[in-house]
Amino acid sequence: MHTKSRSKKHEPTIIPVAYLQEHGKDGLNKKLEKMTVDELKQMKKHFLSKPKKELDKIDREQMIQNLITYADTELKRGSKFLEDR
Repeated sequence: MHTKSRSKKHEPTIIPVAYLQEHGKDGLNKKLEKMTVDELKQMKKHFLSKPKKELDKIDREQMIQNLITYADTELKRGSKFLEDR
C-alpha cells in the first residue's frame, strides 16, 4: 500500500481560528503581518474559499484581513454551536 506523504511546505504555518482563540484579533494580526507573502498565499489556499483568479488578485493587506475575518467567523460559528447544545 502506497500513501502519499504531505510536504510541510503545503501545511499552513498556523491555524487562524485556534490562534485567534488563544491570542485575540491583535495577536493574530501581528502574527500574520510577520508572515511572508508565500506563507499568506499558502494559508489563503487552505482557508479561503474563493475562486483562484479572485485569490490571485488580493494584495497582502487584503489577505490578512480576509484570514482574520475567516477566523473570527469560524470561531463565532463554533461558539454558537456550543451554545445551542
